[in-house]
Amino acid sequence: MPYRGDPDALVFDPKYEPRKICQYFRSLEDLFTVNGITRDSDKREYVLDYVEYDVEEFWEFRAPLVLYADFVKKVLSFYMDTEFKTLQTPAASALPQPSLTLSPIPKGEPGL
Repeated sequence: MPYRGDPDALVFDPKYEPRKICQYFRSLEDLFTVNGITRDSDKREYVLDYVEYDVEEFWEFRAPLVLYADFVKKVLSFYMDTEFKTLQTPAASALPQPSLTLSPIPKGEPGL
């Protein structure tokens, strides 16, 4: 897995690209598969590695230690008003696939 800040590392910035959150998680799932990352705790750490510190802190506070799939759903819920459907690819089986309806981003929330 690339290190944070590496030119090949994923980046998600909700201030500028909130609609790319699903792409971010799908790309991470592909990297987890390629790199043999299977433990929920490791996946969660990598998810948090590729966002700015204020976003990391917000996600950790609002989505406390839970199973990885639940963590992903919770994080997605911060950015989307949706009913989740499971993706069909085995690598992304834990990822929900949201509809395209977005909620307004609350003002004043850290990381949003």
